[in-house]
Amino acid sequence: MGTNYLEQIRKEIAYIKPYENDDLEWYDEGMTLLRSGQLEAAELKFKELMMSQPEHHDGYHGLALVYQKLSRKDEAVFFMQEAISRAKVFLDEGSLEQEALDWLEQDFEQIQQM
Repeated sequence: MGTNYLEQIRKEIAYIKPYENDDLEWYDEGMTLLRSGQLEAAELKFKELMMSQPEHHDGYHGLALVYQKLSRKDEAVFFMQEAISRAKVFLDEGSLEQEALDWLEQDFEQIQQM
């Protein structure tokens, strides 16, 4: 099922090509939209971030939080697992602090309790 989620997003957001966009602010923009309750706009922003930076955990994390707010547990679990998996790569490479991974895992625990 999970690959179907990713394939659907790739088709939906085909106008974004990896590494071709100035996406430094997209995570913060998505989080602002999420906090203000603009869930559809936040979902789109995080999907765009995922397509722009497919190896990075931020877009997956943000999308998981959107799906948590929407009570879409299966999707929230899938995208948080993807976020954690990608974050572990950055941790192993030394470009991510353990604290950041701990934060993702705490969010994941909350999603699992939905």
